[in-house]
Amino acid sequence: MSTNWYPGHMKKATNNIQKLIKVIDFAIVLIDARAPFASINRDIFGILEGKPVLIIINKIDLCDLAETKKWLDYYTRTYVRAFLIDCRLKIRDDIVKLLRQITKEKRKKALSKGIKNPIFKGVVLGVPNVGKSTFINALIGKKQLQAQNKPGVTKNINTVRINNEFYLLDTPGILEPKYEDPTNFYKLGIIGSVKEDVLPLETVNKYIFSFLIRYYRQNLSEYYDNIRITNDLTYSRFIAYVAKYHVSKLKNDELNIPEAEKKFFRDFKDAKIVKYTLDRIE
Repeated sequence: MSTNWYPGHMKKATNNIQKLIKVIDFAIVLIDARAPFASINRDIFGILEGKPVLIIINKIDLCDLAETKKWLDYYTRTYVRAFLIDCRLKIRDDIVKLLRQITKEKRKKALSKGIKNPIFKGVVLGVPNVGKSTFINALIGKKQLQAQNKPGVTKNINTVRINNEFYLLDTPGILEPKYEDPTNFYKLGIIGSVKEDVLPLETVNKYIFSFLIRYYRQNLSEYYDNIRITNDLTYSRFIAYVAKYHVSKLKNDELNIPEAEKKFFRDFKDAKIVKYTLDRIE
């Protein structure tokens, strides 16, 4: 079963990016440290036409760092450069150094043509809510671009000057038009790249529950009052426990299962249960 959520502004943005590629010198692709595979739009690389690419793995404060570092190694082998960041910290100097590295050949060509102080233009790409605007704001040292923790905030392409060498184009978040593996779509919903109201919440929660049982069983138990996690514990029984002890009951004293499901989803999404990395290299 394939899954898609592709608002009209994404198609428009994709078309606009395709038109800009000829004047772009490099690309920065941001991915989410919690889903280092699911959060990379592989269609993007088809329109970059061999431009130098810098992979930025963002939001490392929310991930299982040991697991995400495996993806850093993978992307370093696959692309020009890859780098782990937390946009809340000072990143400007490190990123500018990396940009100078990936534009080294273009700089040489410009100097050979007598251009002493070349200016390079790059595009910042990524799925919704991966932190593109926050990343650029961190580079320029001020909140010039609107950034919120939800998908679809950036609707247009904006040009920002980083310094005398580099300009960046901030673009709307773009998903792949269709996801043949619905699990990747669920992962995007968990990290906030897809709006919650389009997700099949119970199905996504069952995926989260199985994931926690496999990789973070002890953390799941400890967060919910040391509930005993056995091999025969089903999702239905678990969510009933959450409804009984962690959310308010309905007026007739019945368990509020829908509210328990929302709580479990958000507890996991916000890394309250455990810092997690959904994609695994095993």
